[in-house]
Amino acid sequence: MNQAPTAPMRLAPILKERVWGGQAIEPWLGLDSVPRRTPVGEAWLLADLPAEIRDGQSLVASGPCAGMTIEHLRRNHTEELMGRAEPAPHGGLPLLVKVLDAHRDLSVQVHPDAEYADAHPGCYTKSEVWHVLAARPNARILAGTKAGVTAASFATNARSDFAAPPETCRLLADLEELPANVGDTFWLPSGTCHALGAGLFVAEVQTPSDTTFRLYDWGRSGSGRPLHVEEALQCCTIGALEVARKSAQDPAGIVETQHFTVDRIQLEAGATQNWNTGALPEHWLILTGEGSISGGTGHAHFQSGSSVLVPAACPAVEVHSHHAVVALRTRLPARTAALLLALLGGSVAAGCNEDSPTPPPLIQNTPVATDAQPAPATTSITLVEPPTREVEAVAPEPIPEPPAAPSFIGPSAAAEQCRRAMAYALETINDLDPDNRHAFARVKQFLHIPALLEKGALVQRGGAGAAGPAIAHAGSVLGQIEACDGTPDAVRAIQREIRRSALPALLRRPATSRPE
Repeated sequence: MNQAPTAPMRLAPILKERVWGGQAIEPWLGLDSVPRRTPVGEAWLLADLPAEIRDGQSLVASGPCAGMTIEHLRRNHTEELMGRAEPAPHGGLPLLVKVLDAHRDLSVQVHPDAEYADAHPGCYTKSEVWHVLAARPNARILAGTKAGVTAASFATNARSDFAAPPETCRLLADLEELPANVGDTFWLPSGTCHALGAGLFVAEVQTPSDTTFRLYDWGRSGSGRPLHVEEALQCCTIGALEVARKSAQDPAGIVETQHFTVDRIQLEAGATQNWNTGALPEHWLILTGEGSISGGTGHAHFQSGSSVLVPAACPAVEVHSHHAVVALRTRLPARTAALLLALLGGSVAAGCNEDSPTPPPLIQNTPVATDAQPAPATTSITLVEPPTREVEAVAPEPIPEPPAAPSFIGPSAAAEQCRRAMAYALETINDLDPDNRHAFARVKQFLHIPALLEKGALVQRGGAGAAGPAIAHAGSVLGQIEACDGTPDAVRAIQREIRRSALPALLRRPATSRPE
């Protein structure tokens, strides 16, 4: 079987039994089955996770690619599936979509931040969005810590109260409790201490990871679920965090981040509407309704609970609703957009849309300290994560090694980030049509070259190690791009310089060892 993915594909759900789950997921998915003795807590609707994660690969359920895994399609038809999307750190599709049935409270937990993930192979960041589909009265989530909670006090309570009953647990008292109603959406970046409360049924869109550190499990005994208090304390963000939240009354756009953009789509019965994909894969989760989604060489029928993956080979999709449709549409950013957003801290729009408005300002996350020094409180969480923490999670495309023995480029994280961003910028300019002055002007504006030059100068002053000459040369070429008026001859001259010097390959040259 080697059929290329050139049309929308419906995916089969992967059911996950959980001690906190219920019996609502299978009916919601439209599956006819006898209720399980063990509760189902999650259905993974789109998954392309590393091989060590059990049942972490979605299967295509319809069309010519039926029976194939996402991994198979990605490895054998990368361009058709991925297009311009940046792969996840492990090389997979950079998206995991689920529905969760929290019949009981989920554990209080933290997902690794970028620094921890970089230092611990096999750990991955996990930033996520919860969109509430059903809720009992007075349902709530826990997210972030209350104003006045310090790193030292939080660590003390976490270490002493991990087995305490809920009514006396001081760790729980440190956490913000937020009401959760149908239609509410919550954005939880990696490092946010959180728990999904009992009585909530949510759709979850997240970066692809199953790495979870539990701080507290509500005194559940005999479940065989370990706690990871010390690991969690190394990743946890402390501060009076105002978790980004939207209610059902907000506009259709749910959340826009450097990882993905989620929109809430509504179509009346009998309606037909078209969307451009930008040669990037996207995912549609059908919340209610029935219809079809067409694109490329075919189409996929859907109903409530359907999960549809649109490959990058479909430049546009047409959605037709037989019955009124409500869906979550998740889009991915292009390679250059994802890296520059992480590096520049959101000075360009999140997602792949260069025309999007500027996102809100960043905050500084504060990791839990292991000593008794109090951590400064933060003010709010926005929809873009800190620039220097997430860039390391972006995996560049493999570049062939030069004949000479490789050496470490750049002794610091700043040099690593800078060289990668410069490589993406030079590759983007190198791939442009020099006769298209409008495209050159747009890309030049989107690359935010002055910020790259400033970053390069800071890195050089701070010490760029072996990456120094390449960063300096790249800075010179980027300066030419900034000064270029966009005439075809001038653009061609810059492209010749990029190719002659092989700068992108030099800047992308992977590190093999770090100096002591």
